[in-house]
Amino acid sequence: MEVSIRSNLKEYLNHHPIADQLFMKLYNIGELYLIGGVLREFLETGDIENVRDIDLVISTKKVGQFHEICAKYHTKKNSFGGYKINCDDFTIDLWRIESTWAYKKNIIKCSEEDYLKNLPYTVFYNMDSLVYDIKNNIWYDDLYKETKESNVLDIVLEENPHVDLNILRGMIFQNRYHMEYSERLKKLICERCKNEKEYEKILYSIELKRYKKEILSLKDIEEQLYYILSENVDE
Repeated sequence: MEVSIRSNLKEYLNHHPIADQLFMKLYNIGELYLIGGVLREFLETGDIENVRDIDLVISTKKVGQFHEICAKYHTKKNSFGGYKINCDDFTIDLWRIESTWAYKKNIIKCSEEDYLKNLPYTVFYNMDSLVYDIKNNIWYDDLYKETKESNVLDIVLEENPHVDLNILRGMIFQNRYHMEYSERLKKLICERCKNEKEYEKILYSIELKRYKKEILSLKDIEEQLYYILSENVDE
């Protein structure tokens, strides 16, 4: 499987020449790591042909060259201090590994040598805890495998600049994979409901802004919140 994702990625990029050109330039100046959704799709389907966005992390000492390369493409800053780059018909979110939010904010404290090892623990959910080292053909997926076995959606790192978006994403995960919520996650959702008036409408608004379409209806979100709150009514 490890070999096939690399060949699959190469084939995919062959059909997206702008992205392929960018990828090769980045490949020549550092180590590249895929994270998150694109890896989930590959593990579930054996393919990445339906990917519309990719999260890509780079470890490089050639910082000036990195910024020069990115400046030649249609870019804007992303929330990690990196770049959101439009390539053909999909988007690459790209940032330097030391700019990973949990490292930058000193939430996860480790040496540069341990950045890669700890990268799977910088995400909000265990379902996102997937990293693939492209050059060395290595998966970092232990936590993800445990999640698939338990079918329990849990928080890996609660400190996050987009908590409400992640709660919405958790509902999408639950709806797609029929997962159970961990007690920690349910507690967080209950706290947000108590602190925000009409929280279901807040989440629905976030969904439309983030995905530009309805994945969960307002009623779907209301029902999930009702279920979580009813389970925690005595707490």
